Amino acid sequence: MRPAAGLVVTGLVLLGSWSGPLAAAEAGIETARLDSVVIHPQREAAATVQARNRSRIAAELAAVVRELRADVGDTVTAGDVLALLDDRDARLALEQVQAQVDGLRARLGLAESQLARARQLKSGNFVTTEAVSQRTAEVVGLKADLQAAVARVAVATRQLGKTEIRAPFDAVVEARSGQLGELTSPGAPLFTLVQSGGEEARAEIPVVLADSLRSADQPVFVTAPGREYPVRLVRLSPVVAQATRSRLARFAFLKETPPVGSDGRVRWREPQPHLPASLIVRRDAGLGVFVVRQGRAAFVALPAAQEGRATPVSLPSDSRVVIRGQAGLRSGDPLDPGAS
Repeated sequence: MRPAAGLVVTGLVLLGSWSGPLAAAEAGIETARLDSVVIHPQREAAATVQARNRSRIAAELAAVVRELRADVGDTVTAGDVLALLDDRDARLALEQVQAQVDGLRARLGLAESQLARARQLKSGNFVTTEAVSQRTAEVVGLKADLQAAVARVAVATRQLGKTEIRAPFDAVVEARSGQLGELTSPGAPLFTLVQSGGEEARAEIPVVLADSLRSADQPVFVTAPGREYPVRLVRLSPVVAQATRSRLARFAFLKETPPVGSDGRVRWREPQPHLPASLIVRRDAGLGVFVVRQGRAAFVALPAAQEGRATPVSLPSDSRVVIRGQAGLRSGDPLDPGAS
């Protein structure tokens, strides 16, 4: 019986000193390919749908509102007449300067004829050089007066055109502040228009997420009910807002567009693979992950890793990483080649 007892003791000693694959299996070590455990975290930021232009359309002259042709909620196209102002004063002013132009043209024609006659007489020494010079000066002065009068006609024509308030772009009438029969003044808003087409989603993106957004494949704008609208990043402002440490991002809608003013969130997936926080452990070299190299555990430090957060990883996709039992591992510990 004693020899048998000796065998048992020897067997226990051998088992206690064993540090091969059997020990790793008993410790509950499991490994898996990197590409089967990585994740692509979802990021998001609050966003709002905004029109390209939201303009207050104002009168440019003092006149009585004679007619209103648009109201709140109406859809208008560029060039549509929104309102008409009393144009009688503007028409009278135009007629007045037009009459001045007609008179100056008649006087200029007569002066040019007299100048031509004076030049003929000068060739026969019937008039003096001074007389020809006077006729020449008269023609030059009348031409200048005519040019100024033509400019006044253009100004009066523009003033007359300002009695028609037109839409500068395709839009929806958001508000109407002008009233029929009231006297408006230059700069007084009559309508507020929200431009149709070219709507954008705008969001303040935290600085730490800016790079991932720039390289994201397909961001979406998500409304409160959960409806998704594909968007494309148009521009990410290079300026960082000091108060929020964020950068303004503008997104164009690729298909349908939600109503202007809609609130929601812009969502996108991190393009770079991340390791789940549960696989990250701390060792002397910092935070990192254990991988299998030549049948042994190797600790790979991840400088960007943070406690409790998924971490970007750039290891080969076929790397085998330890997914269970890594808490008690040390670099160089043997691992069971068949662990999975």
